[in-house]
Amino acid sequence: MLVIRNTQLEAFGPLLRQRFEHELAARLVASYPRECRQAGGADQILLLVRQGVRAAAAQGYTSKRQAGIYVALTFILGVDFASDPQLPWVADYLDEQAIADPTVRLEQLFSATLDYLAATAGSDGQRVVRAMLRMRAFDLAAAPRRTGEAWISDVAAIFQQFYPEKYRHQGDALMRRVIWSGRRRAKQYGLAAPAGVFVFLELMFMLGSGFDHDPLHPWAAAILNDERIAGEAERTERLYAAAMAHLAQSLSGQDHQQDHEPQQERAA
Repeated sequence: MLVIRNTQLEAFGPLLRQRFEHELAARLVASYPRECRQAGGADQILLLVRQGVRAAAAQGYTSKRQAGIYVALTFILGVDFASDPQLPWVADYLDEQAIADPTVRLEQLFSATLDYLAATAGSDGQRVVRAMLRMRAFDLAAAPRRTGEAWISDVAAIFQQFYPEKYRHQGDALMRRVIWSGRRRAKQYGLAAPAGVFVFLELMFMLGSGFDHDPLHPWAAAILNDERIAGEAERTERLYAAAMAHLAQSLSGQDHQQDHEPQQERAA
């Protein structure tokens, strides 16, 4: 947790604001070196921090402490955490009428986020590791091909197998809505076939609903918006390859024992 004085950013002017952003970015790089390398290094993290500080200020969080907590939440939950349909509980903590003090709102939200991570990823992160291992083992050719409610049910069942703790925390009704709305968003990038839609939804589920414009995952936006890619099949192939490369990097920092999932976990 970053320790930041509760001083208004505006009082320092542009120069000291930039110094604050650089300091915040440096702390993230020092604390999360692997994640920051995956994002593209210090410059990309600085971009994330600057966007986060602007987003915080737009919502009235203008002190250094408030901006620091907001950026930390962006780093943990994703760039769209304040409006992500997978995180409806966030809105309760950002309700100005329920919690008048903006610093208290963010501090309580940060505490709730730690509880959320403990319930889903686990205190040691092993649940999310197992989820990544299951995703890596999944054959994309088995992506659901039925239509309508049957298709939603098929995708939901696979996601529940991938990451049962997160699925259970979010609930079946919410996940079904996220899957349906995610399919419409995938079509905006020309992804309509089963494989492409499924990869898009996987990334939403694991990285946050705003993964397609999150500075922490620039590779996704680059592929989805690359006009040089000829068609859907190639875009899907590149997105899937990049996702698997990202997954491999995420798993590379784990102990060797974690590379081989217990039998009961593989069957889940």
